[in-house]
Formats: sequence, structure tokens, C-alpha cells
Amino acid sequence: MPSANGRIISVASLAMTLRLEVPAFPERGSAVPAQSARSGIGGAFDVLTAARSVGAEVVNLCPLGTGPNSMAIRQEMHRRLIDNQAVEMVGDIGLSLVLVEEGGYYTSVMTSGIEVDLELSALSNFTVRPGDCIYISAGDLVSDSYRDVIVHWVAGLPEGVTIALAASSLVRDVHADWLENILPMVDVFTGNVDQARRLGAVIGCDVESADFLSILHGENAIAVVRDGARGAYLRTRAYPQRRQVASLDYPVVDTLGVGATHTGVFLAGLVAGCDPLDALRRANVAGAMAVSRPGAHGALDDAEITRLAATLS
Repeated sequence: MPSANGRIISVASLAMTLRLEVPAFPERGSAVPAQSARSGIGGAFDVLTAARSVGAEVVNLCPLGTGPNSMAIRQEMHRRLIDNQAVEMVGDIGLSLVLVEEGGYYTSVMTSGIEVDLELSALSNFTVRPGDCIYISAGDLVSDSYRDVIVHWVAGLPEGVTIALAASSLVRDVHADWLENILPMVDVFTGNVDQARRLGAVIGCDVESADFLSILHGENAIAVVRDGARGAYLRTRAYPQRRQVASLDYPVVDTLGVGATHTGVFLAGLVAGCDPLDALRRANVAGAMAVSRPGAHGALDDAEITRLAATLS
């Protein structure tokens, strides 16, 4: 992939994860034995890691604390060459308990920590340049303080900055008026089929429709909807009809973090100047690679992504 012209700057939350492999999700009032357990990092970390693996310059602005979880994330970011510009706060980030059943599908329960305590002054002190891409997660909008800071900060960013909003599993808890404040400033929306359907129900508008694109910012607004093994759908004003981009037929081992990997590689393609269709082909390949192995943090093979992306329609 060509060298990036801009950076991917994340203000989305980070969390430590405790991953439990279970034979099946427990019924209410019951228990199941975990076959294995391991800790990791979730949230925007997978987006940043994926983008960095394919050559993008990435920056974290999500606050980190003084606790052990935050320290572990700082160390891992340093190891993976992620530029951490986070403000240090007293406290620690949240935790996500993730149950992964056979077949690789998961359910999670999350707590929040200092990661939602964004400060407008801290964000404003960081210089954002035209060509940069700001990554936001819709799930973080459930925090009143976070939402207010993000809306004010994004409104003051210079022209030429791309705002990307990713749906999340918390999208059902996001209110329509919150989205009405942020969507007119968003250039790129991405989410899976279920998330897109839920968000569409909240705002009363199909995410893959021309009406939704008209809500987004700018003439180059993009909507991407992932559909598992069927690939992903792209809608832009340049492509009036919905375009489907195929994926690769890889066995499903682990779906945790796959959407974030897809998003990171897609945004990396955009900041590098790729056509949205080409960026989506690369993202579909990366997503297929991620779903076929346990854990989404492994380094991606950029040359292999480029080769396989050329085979997709």
C-alpha cells in the first residue's frame, strides 16, 4: 500500500479484556466452565493495530490512567509503534468480560473507566492536520461528558480532516438526538449489518440509502456495511448504486476484533489515497485473515493483503 498522507487519530475508548472460552453461552441462572482464559486489549486498540500493520501512522488520544491496565496498554502501544498522545488521569480504564463460544462468536459485558473522561483542552492542544482521519466509536456516545466534548472538538477541526464513525454493539443505547449532532460532521460510517440495522432504526433512515448519505458531511461521504462471509457493501455519492465487494472463504475461528481490523485497514487505505472500493477490498481481505485465527492483534501481511485484494470483485 502507498505511504499514508495523513494519520489515523483515535479518540475511541480502550479497555482491558478478559476473554473466556466457553462451550456455549450460559442460560440465565446457570453456569458453564471456561475452557481457557486470557487477558488482552480491546476497543480502539484493534483498529490502531490493524492500521499500523499495513503502514499507516496512527495516534491514540484516548485518556489513559495511572493504574496497571493503563500501564499495560502504554507498553503494548510502544511495542507496536502506536503514537500515544493520551493525557494521563488518576484512575484506570474499563474492563470488558468477553465470552467466546465454539464457532468464534462472542458476547461481552463492559465497564467504563477514565477512558470516557475526555478533556476538550487536551484534545485542542493536539494539532490535527488536513489529511488526517479522526476515528470515533458510536458506543462511546452513551457517555454524556464524552459526547459533549467530541461534538465541540470535531466542530472546530480544520477543513480536509476526515471524521470516521464506527457503529458498535452499544448502538441500541445511542439516542437519535445524539446522532443528529454528530452525523452531519461524519464523512465515513462503518458497521456490520446488525449494527447498521439498529442504527437505522434509531434515526429512522436506512444506513445504505441515499437519504443517509445526504445526512453525512461532504460530497465524498461513505457508508460501509460489513456482512460476514458475504463481504461488505459500499455506498458513496460517486457510486449511486450499492456496491458489494466479496470476501475470502476462510474458516471462522474467532470473530472478536474482526470488525475493528476491517475498519483499521479500510481507513488506512483512505488516508493513503486509495479509491474507496480498493480500500474496501483490502479491508475485506484483512477481515478474512483475522477471522481465521485466534485473536485479532497479530501483524497483518501487507503484501499478501495487496495480492489477495486484487483477486476480489
